[in-house]
Amino acid sequence: MKKLKYALIQPLTGGVVFAAENAFGHPAEYILSYPGLDSPTYKKDGSIKSVGNEYHFLEYLKKKDRLPLYLQFEHGMFDKPEKVTLKTSEAYKKEWNGELPEVDLIAAVPVCSGLSTANTVDHGKKDSAKNDNLKFITEYVLNELKPKVYIFENAPKLYNPPGSFVRDYLNEVAENAGYSVTYVRTDTCLHHNIQNRRRTFAIFWKWLDGQKMPPPEIFGENVQEKTLVDYLNKIPKWASQNKDENKEKVKNNLEYQFIKSLYGKKWREVIDKHVRFKLFILQNNLLDDFLVFCENHKNNSGYASTKRAYEHASYKLSLGKGFMDRTLFYLSNDKPPTVYHRVTDSSMHPTEDRLLTMREYMHLMGIPHDFEYLHDWKSFSSVIGQNVPVKTFEHWLSECKRVLEDWPTLRKKFPSKDQDLLKKNNDTFYFFDNLDPKRSHYG
Repeated sequence: MKKLKYALIQPLTGGVVFAAENAFGHPAEYILSYPGLDSPTYKKDGSIKSVGNEYHFLEYLKKKDRLPLYLQFEHGMFDKPEKVTLKTSEAYKKEWNGELPEVDLIAAVPVCSGLSTANTVDHGKKDSAKNDNLKFITEYVLNELKPKVYIFENAPKLYNPPGSFVRDYLNEVAENAGYSVTYVRTDTCLHHNIQNRRRTFAIFWKWLDGQKMPPPEIFGENVQEKTLVDYLNKIPKWASQNKDENKEKVKNNLEYQFIKSLYGKKWREVIDKHVRFKLFILQNNLLDDFLVFCENHKNNSGYASTKRAYEHASYKLSLGKGFMDRTLFYLSNDKPPTVYHRVTDSSMHPTEDRLLTMREYMHLMGIPHDFEYLHDWKSFSSVIGQNVPVKTFEHWLSECKRVLEDWPTLRKKFPSKDQDLLKKNNDTFYFFDNLDPKRSHYG
């Protein structure tokens, strides 16, 4: 069987890199990304100030002798240049003849903040510049690189009605370039993982000989882990970066001390899962008791900031408004919430009075156990969520690979139950719901 070739665009923190290697059994032909994502920036004293998202997996692949050709656009991540030019990376330079190898599949991880609810400023806005990265990469891939299959991962809203303005744009680009599209709704917990992480995958399928046709048939997956503790216990003892670096943050936390003083060892039974400590105290009319507790612990380094935070929260509540709550909360022993920067520095282990470790978060992303994150905890906390859980992307890549392996036959095959509807509408867009396959439908 002919070896299938693939490439990656803007893989960010690297989940798709490992997913694709698992699905195809070999490294990519090339990786194409943006300047700055591949290297550190330095302070005046020569120490590392910060590192690009892709620096970590590039160093890992280099160490493993699996580093493919790594190229970069010569424009910014949210630019839409009239002419696209590429260059080799300064940090990971290899010989390059100036031409991109032809590939069967391209996978990408475009910026999703234009549709993400984590972006509280302008998510869902039609004119959000955050969507320009997604639009540019799609146009470039379908019009210039023209693989048989293009797949990318994005926010849940891309599948739902609020994302229709982005889908309409993508559908028009696909139609003009000769592609049909499958939009996939799924959750990471259905893919050999336990993290609740709703995502959308968009898969673009090239038409055969220019003949308009619907997407091919693909199959879903529903393999779920049972408990978070069991899942975390799968981390081997030799795995590095599995030490609690935030012991003092929990030990000295006033809310934690207060709640334990009230409920003792059974405090977890009293607090609903995933409810942050500040919200619990305010909702249960414990504020006065907590402020008295704080007065008795004035020597605590967090006393002044904690008192100010509760005064502010109480004031906002008195106005009928909400407030930003970044206090600690414990993870129940079933499915944890989506891993991103607002939970990584505040979520406590389900049975131990500590925060999760770097390794445990990487495990929740499916990252290999010998992979190491190469910067400090603060930087790790801000970017670990900018990733794709490996097994989640791996499944859909494996489905693409299955179709590619028998392209002339399977490219024409589509869900038989919708044959009549398809003939009537000649529809080239399909919505595949992995959470509830019966709700899958043409667009």
